[in-house]
Amino acid sequence: MKIALAKTLLLSSILPTSLAEMVKNLRGGGGGRKLQGSSSCTVLMRADLSINPSRGLTDEGIECEMNAEDMDGFSGLSFPIQGNDAQMTRLKTLLESGDHASGESVLTGLKDAWIDKGKLFLPPGLEIALEKVSSRNNKRNLAIVTGKKPILVVKVTDINGLARTESAAQIGDDVFGTNGDPVNLKSQLFGCSMEKLDVTEGDQEDASLTNGVPNGQGVAPGVMEVTIQLSLQSESRGTIRNAVTTAVQNAIGESLPGRYQQVMYVLQGCYVECGWAAYAYINSWNSVYQGVYYKHTGVQVHELGHNFNLAHSGGLDGQTYTDHTCMMGNPLYSDDTGKMCYNPAKNWQIGWYSDRTLLLDPQVEPTKTVTLVGIADYLNEQSTDPVVIKVETRLANDFFVGFNRATGVNAQNDEGDDVVTVIQVDGNNGSGYSQSRLRAKLGFTGDITGSSYTISNFGGTGVSLTISVDSINLGTVPATATVNFQYGSPGTPSPTSSPTISPTKAPTQSPTKAPTQAPTQSRTKSPTKSPSPTDSPTKSPTKAPTQAPTQSPTQTPTQSPTKSPTQSPTSSPTKAPTVGPNCPSISWSKTCRQTSGCIWEGGLCKNQNTGPTAPTPTAPTPTAPTPTAPTPTTGSCSINSCSSCEGGGACKDAGCRWSKGNCVP
Repeated sequence: MKIALAKTLLLSSILPTSLAEMVKNLRGGGGGRKLQGSSSCTVLMRADLSINPSRGLTDEGIECEMNAEDMDGFSGLSFPIQGNDAQMTRLKTLLESGDHASGESVLTGLKDAWIDKGKLFLPPGLEIALEKVSSRNNKRNLAIVTGKKPILVVKVTDINGLARTESAAQIGDDVFGTNGDPVNLKSQLFGCSMEKLDVTEGDQEDASLTNGVPNGQGVAPGVMEVTIQLSLQSESRGTIRNAVTTAVQNAIGESLPGRYQQVMYVLQGCYVECGWAAYAYINSWNSVYQGVYYKHTGVQVHELGHNFNLAHSGGLDGQTYTDHTCMMGNPLYSDDTGKMCYNPAKNWQIGWYSDRTLLLDPQVEPTKTVTLVGIADYLNEQSTDPVVIKVETRLANDFFVGFNRATGVNAQNDEGDDVVTVIQVDGNNGSGYSQSRLRAKLGFTGDITGSSYTISNFGGTGVSLTISVDSINLGTVPATATVNFQYGSPGTPSPTSSPTISPTKAPTQSPTKAPTQAPTQSRTKSPTKSPSPTDSPTKSPTKAPTQAPTQSPTQTPTQSPTKSPTQSPTSSPTKAPTVGPNCPSISWSKTCRQTSGCIWEGGLCKNQNTGPTAPTPTAPTPTAPTPTAPTPTTGSCSINSCSSCEGGGACKDAGCRWSKGNCVP
């Protein structure tokens, strides 16, 4: 549906003054401004994709999308909410409760709120209250994941001419595959959805448009260009985003998102408030990309996942998005390496496989064996087996199980190839926005945590649930994984067996073996090993003078000058140049991590060190020790006569030290 902008925005003689004044106020140059018309705004959660998650940067924020009447007729403008600790805690609690959702609830009571320095400041005494208004927002096209999906891509140039060097046609190819790009946003969402979601290059339903964009603004299929009168190098990202939104609406003469379900902004880079590759608004229409990341399929699918109301996916290490079995974890950073989908929890939520899911309540069905197939084999007509199992806890933090088959649309999966994965959500029963966490990778070979996983105190019942893999068969079509669920114990044999075995064996073995073996061994061995006066004077003076002067001068000077200078200059300079320089050329994170000498960091494959430095070999000068024959003695082995001790054991027992075949004080 086309929605015209306010009349003042369509009058070219008024727009420049109005826009300049608005930008001045929003940047803080006008002393701020109180809200003019309404007293509410739509709450949005913003999720950032950090380039280097280990830096610990905040990856979520809460903003408010303002009504057009408060923004001089411009829609789609949003500002980070600035409130006191109690207000922000209350707001976050309401959003996480499941009763309210980003993009579907409004924050009310904002009559005394004001905007300054790019933020929305709440009155100190405001009691946070949210109202669900999803019905009034039918134009927002929230989280539509099936059918035709028109997407607009915007290439941005700033006031100083900073813009991506790729042409609009190249950017369109990277997103839509219009010129043959093999793996892109369009192809991957089509594949992961099992052909249920079809991304289109702009609005292809209206034949009057140029490349799917109004007002003749389409410079390539689904792509337009705008210039903003701000500098990327000095303005905050929120101010830049609002300037782009305003410029797009002015160019096409329509409000955003309007006829589009999603709109993607492509920036040349980030200079202020950086550390992110891209960010998107949860259950909403907009995502923003900086630098080369716009063309990475994994980043595209990750950000659109946020628009689809999907949260991040954490890994075994407990971090926010280190589940590399899922695009909502830290995704694949590559243009053409991106054949990977979501994890079982996200697959349950998004609903693409709803006819091939299984709901299991272990408290109703304590023992269950299920055969699973991977999502890539969903369309294989030879199987009707489920692809996702939800394990009901009767709480909000349910478990989800799937077979992570690495083939087809999931062939470039980044972790846990061809194993069974167990995922848990933090809340919302897996049906709404919620952080998910990888709990186990089950199988028999490869990247696994074991063949079974036990959940103690399952659902707070005090009873354990064990999920175990019976078999994984990659030789069938489709490949399958057989998984067993056991709630509690399948039987109670222990009370019967225990009293029978214990009294039978104990009285039989104890009286029989003890009297037979003990007297026999003692009488035989004791008089045989005892005569030490014969061995001691013979062995002690013979071995000591022979071993010490012979071994010491022979082995030490031979090994040291031969091995040390040979291995050091040969091995080190040969191996390092082969591995190190190749790391930056690896674009797939999995390949990088599996390559010796490489490390994956910040979306790039890097050398683990700065490069090989061949050591200068220095041949040691051998010095042959002067052999000194020990004086034979017949004294007893003691701390006062260490040289009389025979062997290292006797030496140490006497309190002496065994060194190079000799017992010394």
